[in-house]
Amino acid sequence: MRFVFAAIVLLPLWCHAAKPLPLSTTFKGEAKFHDMARKAVTQQWGQLPTSERMVKIAMELEGIPYSSYTLEIDNHVESPSANFHGLDCWTFFEICLGFSRMLDTHQTSYQPQDLLDQIEWTRYRNGKCHGNYLDRIHYLAEWYVDNKKRGNIADLTRSFPNTRMHNRCQEMSILWKSYRYLKHNPDLRTQMAKQESRLTKMPVYMIPKHKVPNMEHKLQKCRHYR
Repeated sequence: MRFVFAAIVLLPLWCHAAKPLPLSTTFKGEAKFHDMARKAVTQQWGQLPTSERMVKIAMELEGIPYSSYTLEIDNHVESPSANFHGLDCWTFFEICLGFSRMLDTHQTSYQPQDLLDQIEWTRYRNGKCHGNYLDRIHYLAEWYVDNKKRGNIADLTRSFPNTRMHNRCQEMSILWKSYRYLKHNPDLRTQMAKQESRLTKMPVYMIPKHKVPNMEHKLQKCRHYR
């Protein structure tokens, strides 16, 4: 197994969905969200650096069960979404990041749409969802490039000893039966394959695992929060 290590710095911005699905479909676990939002306001998490905020948010998500395919919420219409009842590795990161960015706008209270706005801005190409499944950035390699281009992150990987890695994007067009939108919309499969072909040509760099210990001291460390 090969390991990919990428170092990023997170910065703020947002946008709003044009054709969202109903909130009852796009947002699960409002009670948990409001509990976290109240705590964030009371404890002034917005005053903390982004990295420390994300640690606090991550600890609040502890205990939520793993759930795969939580982004596949409809047969046809794509929309920003959040699920506090079940998380996978990506939605865990995405909610931590989106919630943290939400706190950059200091308010006395927050609503689910505030978080969905932030998720839209980082999840979708150019920060905008038009209701099309292919608006979403499906591969991490493109996520870095698109969000770096729009000033959301600073990808530090190239500033450390790195290696260009083998980049082969084909999983979704091959395993299309596992994806709700691709299963119900055959025309999307050809379009997805074209996107994958484009992304496969994109250069992707990694920090090999054996080189990580020598550069760890150059990375910002976060304190552990309960």
